[in-house]
Amino acid sequence: VNPENIKYEMSENSTIVDKNGKEIDSIRTSENREIVDIEKVPDYLKNAFVAAEDRRFYKHSGIDPLSIVGSALQNLKSGSIVRGGSTLTQQLARNTYLSNDQTYERKIKEIFLALDIEKSLSKDEILEAYMNRVFLGQNVFGVQAAAQTYFSKDVSELSLAECATIAGIVQSPTEFALFKTIPTSEVTNEKVLGEFTIDGQKYSAIYNPKPYEREKYVLEKMNEEGYISDKEYKDALNEDVASSITRKWR
Repeated sequence: VNPENIKYEMSENSTIVDKNGKEIDSIRTSENREIVDIEKVPDYLKNAFVAAEDRRFYKHSGIDPLSIVGSALQNLKSGSIVRGGSTLTQQLARNTYLSNDQTYERKIKEIFLALDIEKSLSKDEILEAYMNRVFLGQNVFGVQAAAQTYFSKDVSELSLAECATIAGIVQSPTEFALFKTIPTSEVTNEKVLGEFTIDGQKYSAIYNPKPYEREKYVLEKMNEEGYISDKEYKDALNEDVASSITRKWR
């Protein structure tokens, strides 16, 4: 484990500005990412990830024995790996050093790497590295790029409901991305949120209802864990997150 590698060695977008510091254009790498300090990430978003993905994050030392036992029993019952039981630290280890292969060998390596990461980094450093590295659909990596791609705003400006929706993407980035992309020529009766061009080909962003069901789950977990009040929970459920998707289509 190299702490510097985990925290800083990630591909990131480059920004071109004029002499007054105003952004002119953004040059993306193969991974659309903009690294952000954890101080700029709202508590709602940090707590959303913890509540939905690893509720004992601040108590364990890299692995969660209770979750591992539950996953093992479920996997034995099914005869294959159907549940990972990975902590946020294990997910960070996998995203940094390993592949997504569903094998017991990879899982064992992931566990040992997670234990080493916890010895090298604080919980805040782990969470910061995780939120900057995690894949969130639509070639988006990290929470800052997700906030800009889906809502055209800085991550610090996200509402509770928007935070829950972004955190919910992690379980299945393809299924829970806030919109789906298809060639404009193939659009039929779908709800189109915007259009853009890639290498001369026109594409349409299509409304995807699935992430908003996942959002409800994340909000429920945040409420159960005491991260949000009953009023905050109800208010967030009533927020129309889909109407907030205001990406600057190109």
